[in-house]
Amino acid sequence: MKTFFTNISFFVFFTLSLTQSQAADYYWVGGTGTWDDFANHWATTSGGTTFHASIPSDSDDVFFDMNSAQANDTIYFIVTQNYVHHFWMDPNLNDVFFDVLPPITYAEIIVSGNLHLGGNCNWVHNWISIIMSPASQSATIYAPLTTFATLAAYGPSTIDMLSNLNIYGYLQIEYSNMLFKTNDFDLVCGQIADGAAGVNRVIDLGKSTMQVGSDIMIPLIADSAHIIFKGMGLIGVPIEAKKLTIDTTAYTNGTILSPLKVDEMLIYGQFNSQTNDTIRKLSIFYSCNFDGSLVCDTLILANPYEFFHFNSAVVNNYMTTISSPGNQIYVGSNIPTTLLVNMDTVCLDFMDLENVTTLGSAVYYAGVFSNDEGGNSGWTFTSCSPTITDVWPGDVNNDLIVDNIDLLLIGSGNNFTGDIRDSVSILYIGHPSVDWTTTYANLVNMKHGDCNGDGVIFTDDTLAISQNYGLTHPAIHDDQNANRHSTTSSTQSLARENFPEFPQSGIGAPLSFDNIGSVLTPGASYALPIHYGTPGGIGDMLYGIAFSVNYDINQIDPSSVKLTYAPCWLADTSEMLRIERNDIALGKIAGVLTRYDQQDMVGSGEIAVLEFTVNPGASGNIQFDFSRTLALLSNQSQILLQTSPAVFSVVTGIDEPTTERYSISPNPSQGIINIRQSGKLSDATLRIFDTMGRLMDSETKINSSATTSLDLSHLTKGIYFLEIISEEGRETERVVLD
Repeated sequence: MKTFFTNISFFVFFTLSLTQSQAADYYWVGGTGTWDDFANHWATTSGGTTFHASIPSDSDDVFFDMNSAQANDTIYFIVTQNYVHHFWMDPNLNDVFFDVLPPITYAEIIVSGNLHLGGNCNWVHNWISIIMSPASQSATIYAPLTTFATLAAYGPSTIDMLSNLNIYGYLQIEYSNMLFKTNDFDLVCGQIADGAAGVNRVIDLGKSTMQVGSDIMIPLIADSAHIIFKGMGLIGVPIEAKKLTIDTTAYTNGTILSPLKVDEMLIYGQFNSQTNDTIRKLSIFYSCNFDGSLVCDTLILANPYEFFHFNSAVVNNYMTTISSPGNQIYVGSNIPTTLLVNMDTVCLDFMDLENVTTLGSAVYYAGVFSNDEGGNSGWTFTSCSPTITDVWPGDVNNDLIVDNIDLLLIGSGNNFTGDIRDSVSILYIGHPSVDWTTTYANLVNMKHGDCNGDGVIFTDDTLAISQNYGLTHPAIHDDQNANRHSTTSSTQSLARENFPEFPQSGIGAPLSFDNIGSVLTPGASYALPIHYGTPGGIGDMLYGIAFSVNYDINQIDPSSVKLTYAPCWLADTSEMLRIERNDIALGKIAGVLTRYDQQDMVGSGEIAVLEFTVNPGASGNIQFDFSRTLALLSNQSQILLQTSPAVFSVVTGIDEPTTERYSISPNPSQGIINIRQSGKLSDATLRIFDTMGRLMDSETKINSSATTSLDLSHLTKGIYFLEIISEEGRETERVVLD
């Protein structure tokens, strides 16, 4: 999920409009009327009374702004095809309606430039279609509040999404040499259709989440995209991706008809492939059926109660089943299947195994908790010979350091059981321990979660994390350091900076600081809420989250910094595990909170509060940002977090003098402010924020002239903050509009 500043889009669009010297500007005025009534509704200026002598053409730009159009205006089409160059609607203009008048039953708006619908545009008739037919090699579309009936894109060209896009019916990619880029924004559509015949048509999903009602008939490329089928969907075209998550809603499934070229794939809904697929790493969290041949480097079955049907499967590196006794995974088929895992010993468990014949020279163990459903060959239904390695109490994810992230796996592994250690202790030494038959989703053996060695992962294991927090240990157990105590992470370089990778869930959600105003006062204390999720956002699920907040020890009193976790929408304090650790020397406080009942929660809002006191001598700007973040669901799949810093200005007085490098006048202003500078700011960037910390205007570069003017007349009266970012740092000035 991703957001985009409206005013930035408008600035880009307006700049492009000015460069079209051949284009005339058309402004809708006069309230409700017909598109072709140019003499009464298409003015030559915003809110003007001079009208055009013809309707807009494919070289003309049309505007619906606050000074001309009104909410609840209805624009009627009386002919089928209607042409524009750029189409722009003011972000603050909502509930403008477009409809058709008989005898026509449908209409098309053919856009040869950019489509920018900042406000809420209502297409009353389901057969009003938008056709993007760029006159140049590229065009953009921005419509975060509008739902289209049909959107068609004509090649040869590239069309870039600049916002989330919602299409009720078809997204049609027409003709040849067409690239449609989502730019990591969310795409919702009924179907992706191929329209007219053509070649070289591609949708680049990037890191987007795409919800589709049925079929996908245009080839896809992606970085780490998430496809959600809302209906019975077919993918009849090739997909190339680094990471691809397939998900389905209830009682639906997705079916692949063309071979996949995917490095890593995660399946969270009922899924069927009818092709021969090669996938480097495949993680299955729901029911899955591979009718053709499947070749993987790594295969992870983490789908208790569900099934993995296949015809033939080859695993070149590693295969595991993640479940627990009584939560069997059905593996096999009602017809004979073959499995080849290129390992000396294959250790699996928790399977209802049927009609699976093993190939190769490996020894295959199904485990004591597996069931022989018949037709199997080459399996031994006992556990593998135990592997014995060290457990360092508190380092649950085995990344060589005890920290806040380890608590997440106590929560997700709560009540899992295994062998009791010989040493039931949380003393921070290497305790030899027999491998359990279960692993976490990052393939770390779950015995590491049993910190005290009593044979069960439980909330009492959190004591080891609290006691040994910050300690590290060697990567390899040997006689020289078998019994030594490690030092803290600040003096021990053995700890890995990155924790072992968890499979990505495909879910994305923001982690952000809440608003407490834009200014801080020296010596004052504050409580800064930390929020997870966006109301109404896609996939705002959570089980546990770990994060660190960085702060400036020169601006903030380090001894005052702490995290609190109540109230919290994720869980009551009695239902969560939590830790906070403040590293005063580094200016970093680590926090974590997690449930431990195996129940994911859906919601958004406050999860923690950062408390701090501003140093009495603080000045300039203060910034807080997140680092080393990890959010998990109960099955230990990772949520992609989108974080952003919080920046505050330190205000020591209402009327602070401006720096000698520049001056701002008039201030207060009725809309136009002038920044006069000595030439040292020629590469500076200007941004305008309101008192809530929201960006209100696009970024503007100071030019080389002595004076740069900003037109802020479109903003309401009140107090704003002008941020100036230059090589010498970041400065903020108070601006009053009256």
